[in-house]
Amino acid sequence: MSRVRSSVVLAALLTGACERAAAPVVEVPTVAPVDDPWTARALASMGERAAFVAVVHPRRWAALQPRLRSLLPEPLATYLKGSEDPARWPELVLAALDVATTAPALASWDRTRPLVLALAEVPHDGPPGTIAAGFPLHLRALPGLRHQILVPATDPAALAAELGQQFGALGPTVATRFAGRAVGVWALGEGDWLAVVLEADAVRLVVVRGTLAPEGFFADPAHAALRGGL
Repeated sequence: MSRVRSSVVLAALLTGACERAAAPVVEVPTVAPVDDPWTARALASMGERAAFVAVVHPRRWAALQPRLRSLLPEPLATYLKGSEDPARWPELVLAALDVATTAPALASWDRTRPLVLALAEVPHDGPPGTIAAGFPLHLRALPGLRHQILVPATDPAALAAELGQQFGALGPTVATRFAGRAVGVWALGEGDWLAVVLEADAVRLVVVRGTLAPEGFFADPAHAALRGGL
């Protein structure tokens, strides 16, 4: 959210510079510094491969949400209309990832700390762009995008249990996936999945969505790594 605000400030400064050629050049950072140690650690844990990263704080949302809606184009502005209540944030983000859920109470969600999102991470370590040419050509498949939602918790085990009840409607868990690391994993289709990962002071949701593969493709053990990991 701070990136949007910084961009607006930068645009205003550039406009002013056009009118006053002699004005000194002012460098504006594209990302505001993070002065909260927990948020800094959370951002670092997300890695650097996501296309979109956001830190959304419940206490600041009431003032920010109307301003953000005025800056965003459609349909993003309309999509934000349902986000006035912070209690719906996990549900709305998951719905955007095509994961149908209900809105739980999430009593163990610690709303004194922000929700951290890292979305649209390409599950490929090669140079940018090579995934589009390499995977479909050689394997007749394209891995999905990986998304992370870090939900701070007053009681991580209780929050994981609450989320597990919510995701029970997706079907039985996949017991063999990430054994010992995830408290629950649900299959969302051929190659797509959702995992609930317990951490020291939060619960991390990891979602892989958008996999394109022929039926039975992942039955071959050689293709298992293309499902992505935690």
